[in-house]
Amino acid sequence: MNERGRSVVSLSRYGDFWRSLRTRVGRKQKLMAVVKANAYGCGALQLSSYLEVHNLVDYLGVATCEEALELRQAGIELPILTFCEPNPEVITQCSEQGIELSVWSLETLKDIAQFSTPKPLKLHLNINTGMNRAGCEPNEVEGCVSLMQETPHLECVGVYTHFACAGYSQSETVSQITAFKSVIETASLPKSVLKHAANSEATALHPEAHFDMVRVGIQSYMDCVSLEAKVLQLRTVKPGDGVGYEHKYIAQKTTHIATVSMGYADGIPRQFDGKVLIKGQHYPVVGHVCMDMCMVDIGHDDIQKGDTVTFLGTQKEAEITLDAFSKSAKRIPYESLCAIGNRVERVYVT
Repeated sequence: MNERGRSVVSLSRYGDFWRSLRTRVGRKQKLMAVVKANAYGCGALQLSSYLEVHNLVDYLGVATCEEALELRQAGIELPILTFCEPNPEVITQCSEQGIELSVWSLETLKDIAQFSTPKPLKLHLNINTGMNRAGCEPNEVEGCVSLMQETPHLECVGVYTHFACAGYSQSETVSQITAFKSVIETASLPKSVLKHAANSEATALHPEAHFDMVRVGIQSYMDCVSLEAKVLQLRTVKPGDGVGYEHKYIAQKTTHIATVSMGYADGIPRQFDGKVLIKGQHYPVVGHVCMDMCMVDIGHDDIQKGDTVTFLGTQKEAEITLDAFSKSAKRIPYESLCAIGNRVERVYVT
């Protein structure tokens, strides 16, 4: 472990998730691993390489062309789809590298049609069915499809939508599924076009939304990441002693405080209100979390300088899940993973 701490990613657990998902979804639907934002902070190159070597998925999903090009430059050959619309300056590179691009509007398509590219641009049309964030409206789809069919270097290879409430509202999700089905049944789409809609929650809860491919992100990371630091110093505090900035924590009795090598610059928010594991036992973080450190009340237990402190993961028989860690951080799991700082060492184990 370096002086800050480490985030340990289990490649085997990550792979096990995809093997299990393949069994549950079946062979008819393609699997897309969403590895945007550096695989939610877990390492897009390392995880994408593992997926490719072990033939676990059919597609990778990223946010931007720059993310896609980084994977291509590192030797990743799997099909890659970008969810954000392309920057004009990298369209030629994306064409050369076979990167598939999202388009959100007829206006964007008209702009892209002006580019002369070395290879046909493979495009996925994002359709807004209720998320109201990005994508063309259903009544614009036919015009978009027609323009792609009329332009020799534009190829419509996919159409998709994104669910707003898949994990929260069945009725809203069913409404979006119905709207998407209506569009793809009436539009003049190529027979080979790839239709996809299901994110992690919809993949689990709505089999009718699987279509030709499912796109899974957060669920694939839930059980494969741990976050560890170490004890830097130990001290005794007496009743009435304050700990940390603003003395938010006041000792009610004589106890021992362990200073730990991880703070809000490393992914533990200032108002963290949870526990850590040391030697397989739970101990509370007390006082305000600092930028580089935090403090833990260890009572009178036998804790030593250098002992491992687990914020997320397992120690002996004890565990802190990503859900539990996120609740203590007042975040959703997506934020918790993305917030792990760059100076925290990433370690990959099989």
